[in-house]
Amino acid sequence: MRSLIILLIISIGIISCEENDPGSDTIDKIPNIAADPNLEAVSKTETIGELELTSIYEKSAQVHSYFGQGEVTWNFGESTVIINNTNKDDSKEDSFDSGEYDYSLEDSNQMGVSNLFVDGQNLGLFYYENGHDSLTVFSEQANGLILNFLRNP
Repeated sequence: MRSLIILLIISIGIISCEENDPGSDTIDKIPNIAADPNLEAVSKTETIGELELTSIYEKSAQVHSYFGQGEVTWNFGESTVIINNTNKDDSKEDSFDSGEYDYSLEDSNQMGVSNLFVDGQNLGLFYYENGHDSLTVFSEQANGLILNFLRNP
């Protein structure tokens, strides 16, 4: 009987595990932009325009913060980004306060993919996901952030 109970507990544990759980290490793996047809590097010469920050994942804390439409926007010019941050929830990581910051795209270790630097801080790999309406910034640091954006219509 004891063996049956142990087998039942193990079975429930295996069945309840999710392969793509946001807390799992799969979300932390550095994307291979060259090999994944759904990912495309952001060109250093293109105009990025206005983006809405939809979510941030804090890798060290394994916490997601989600934002409503227009709550946090980033408007990229030639060399500056204007961030309009109306988030009032202090429990959410929202990266930068409202303001104008210098930015640049600089070569990374992945061929053809740039790192996004804002106010001198390397935020990580900057790339499109599933077309040009969704962009991601992926920090290569273990305790970094993953920022998800949608293009503003």
